[in-house]
Parts: sequence; structure tokens; C-alpha cells
Amino acid sequence: MYSLQNDPQLAEKEAEYKAYLDDHILKVHEVYKEFGPMLIDRMNSIDISHPVDVKALDLAIRSHDLKKYEPAEFNGYRLMYFPTDMELGKYSSGYRQVCFNKSFNLHSHESDHHLEFWSYLEGREIVCIPMSNEAIVEMLVDWQTKSGRAFLTPADYWDSIRFKKAVHDETRTKINAIIHLLPGLK
Repeated sequence: MYSLQNDPQLAEKEAEYKAYLDDHILKVHEVYKEFGPMLIDRMNSIDISHPVDVKALDLAIRSHDLKKYEPAEFNGYRLMYFPTDMELGKYSSGYRQVCFNKSFNLHSHESDHHLEFWSYLEGREIVCIPMSNEAIVEMLVDWQTKSGRAFLTPADYWDSIRFKKAVHDETRTKINAIIHLLPGLK
């Protein structure tokens, strides 16, 4: 992507982003421990024909966002949110946004806890398929960890995106039935 080997801040900024990722993943584990059983019970009560596969969900939580450490995802996120002074001078905000978008698109289309994973283009039309119950629970846990920073509660975030993102009606109904259980973080 770029080469700034003489950038004295690069290692520092990479360490800062890694620490941020480490913290986020730890919070996902903590939130899942606290809210996971309640979310699973609620999901199982609204979709009795497809009970949550707890073993699969546990594995998904343990491996949550680990792909973000790989260079294809790490570099774009880091450049956007933890740029060095040299990078700020060398790269426009538009270039950094493009790098981030490429990393985010890769991540969201390969990680089933993102709404984007469950949609695809067919001609000029976006087609959505229902999210798995396990992916919905993981996504809500992820949103809970981000609450208090970018938005007050997961429900606030959902309200801001629910009609902007392509989402299958079945997925939308399940999210609406369960999201109110998450109070947000302080």
C-alpha cells in the first residue's frame, strides 16, 4: 500500500491500533459473557425452529475480529484512525478513506457478524438473505461494545442505519425483537 520505512511514528501508531483492537476484542468477550445468555434465550424464544448453536457462537466470539490483525485489514483501519504525522502530510483524507473502505469492505464481506456479509449484487439489485441467529447475536454484542462512544445504545445505532443498509426483513424483525435488551455502555 505505501512505504514509509523512515517514519519514526509508524511502530508507535501500529502499537496504538493493536492495543485498540486488543481492547475491543476483550470487551466483546466480556459483553458476551454478560449478555450472551440473555440474547441467546431471547433469540431461541423468537425463532424456535432454528435454536442458536452455542458452540458455533462461542467459537465466533473467541475469533471475533481476529482478521483485523492481518495486513489487508490492519493497514487501512490503522491509516484511517491512527495515522502518523508523516502520513497525514503525505496522504489526503480521501486517499486514507479509500484505503479504509477497502479494508472495511474486505472485513465486512468476510465476517458474518456484519450486515454486508448477508447481501450481494445480482445485476443492479441488492439481494439480502437472512442472517444466522448466531451472527445476529455476535453483531449485537459487537454493537454493545461500541455503545457510549459513537452512539448511546445499540438501539440508537440500529435506528440510525436500519433503513440505510440492505437488510433482509426476517433479520430486521429479529433485531427489532432483541435489541432493546442491550442498555449500552457508560
